[in-house]
Amino acid sequence: MACFKESSMINNWKKNSVYISITQISLLIVNLLLITIISREYGPSIYGEYASSKSLAVLIGTALVLSLALVVTKLRARNESISDFVFSNSYFLIIRNLLIAFIFLYPLTVIFKRDFTLTSLFLIGFVINELIHVALAFYQANGDFVTSSKQVAIRTILYGIGAWIIVMAGYPIVWVIVYQVFLLAIFFGVAHF
Repeated sequence: MACFKESSMINNWKKNSVYISITQISLLIVNLLLITIISREYGPSIYGEYASSKSLAVLIGTALVLSLALVVTKLRARNESISDFVFSNSYFLIIRNLLIAFIFLYPLTVIFKRDFTLTSLFLIGFVINELIHVALAFYQANGDFVTSSKQVAIRTILYGIGAWIIVMAGYPIVWVIVYQVFLLAIFFGVAHF
């Protein structure tokens, strides 16, 4: 019995490792191609604003999400009695913190001389991405990283293709970010089914 359980755990680990690796490779390829395409098509000035706005949004977003996806995953993995409470309240806390962050966002974009619209959209996308991770915490707590890895890989490929089309069609850079936020919102819905 113990041998079967060990074999099952090793097979599960191998499967998780393969899908996580595929996801990481797809993220690297898509991001490398998009960085090249965006900087080439829009020029260094717009790409610089894009990158710096994204960096500011990630810093603010990291502070506001409080690593709640990790907390939910850890509590669910331990089968803690409060895990359902933490799971449901994580959404509330993240959205509440986003609303609070918006109060400080405009002054921060002025102080750091960043584009408010781009930074706002990146922040919304970052938060939706974190909400997706909270939603997928159930699978990860049970040792299933395949489900979340598949979702991230598919989402990354769709984002890469869509962003490439938007850039090549000559639309403003803001539409790349709007597309990303829209795609994340769709996958947040998918994570619940």
